[in-house]
Amino acid sequence: MLSLSLETHNVYDMLWLVFDVDRWTSQNLSSVCREAKQKNYYLAISNPCFEVWLCLHFSDLNPQDKSCQDFKTRLKVLLGSYNSSKLELSLYEPKIADAVARAKQLHPTATQNWPPTPGTHVYRLVEILLQSLNK
Repeated sequence: MLSLSLETHNVYDMLWLVFDVDRWTSQNLSSVCREAKQKNYYLAISNPCFEVWLCLHFSDLNPQDKSCQDFKTRLKVLLGSYNSSKLELSLYEPKIADAVARAKQLHPTATQNWPPTPGTHVYRLVEILLQSLNK
């Protein structure tokens, strides 16, 4: 079980819980989401992994891709190489709006805690960050 503690924070702060579903059971995932929401955390969860978010910068998801390895392989094909510990952010930045649009299209229901099929809710956090940068 993931223990969440809420520190004193500024009224303008937002606390986000960002993670993948690939190593969680449904019961544990539900419990963590419930506890996070009780503590007013926002959720940005990817199914099965963060690489889904990265793939969405370049194209719609391939229906055959289901596992984290599938998405890592897809990134290698799209980019020529992929190293999860050394992301080249300049490759993704110009395509953020595309990734947000594709992610929203995959899972338009705002009430879902996590995508039930391959997808990501990372766009929720990204939209907030982009709004704060445009102020």
